[in-house]
Amino acid sequence: KDGSLGWTAGANARMHIDGVLATPKLTHVHLNGYITVKKKLDGDRTISSGFFISRNVDMPTGRFDDAMKNGGVLDRFHHELSYTNEKNGLKFSTQNTYMKKHNVGESFFSGVQVSKKDAFGVKNLEMFANAGFRADKTYAGTNSWDNNGGQATVGIKFKW
Repeated sequence: KDGSLGWTAGANARMHIDGVLATPKLTHVHLNGYITVKKKLDGDRTISSGFFISRNVDMPTGRFDDAMKNGGVLDRFHHELSYTNEKNGLKFSTQNTYMKKHNVGESFFSGVQVSKKDAFGVKNLEMFANAGFRADKTYAGTNSWDNNGGQATVGIKFKW
């Protein structure tokens, strides 16, 4: 219904335990949480936003402290905001992603994308263009942010 507001929220976790016959140890954990909001506008248009957080832990020794020291912990924070017009197939979106690999470094990406469904009148063909900026920081050496500069992509996708 036009004007309606919907939302979703959730979380999940996965674990991997090695050593079924020997002494078992936890070697991998992934935690994920999210919340999304979608507002319907008139004329088959929507605005949506989502926040996503995750932690991925690789600990071959089975000890969390070892993973923290050796770069086995990756935290990811992501936000996306988009406007979609289903009638003409246009979508505009922006995203920001921050990642931190503990004891190794950090990364930040910010970008925009425009896409068109059923491009050139061909069903399931999508054309897109995106542009963004990325910066990385490693804890070895100068411990400062390195500007990787702008990144841009133009392309088409066909979905079966």
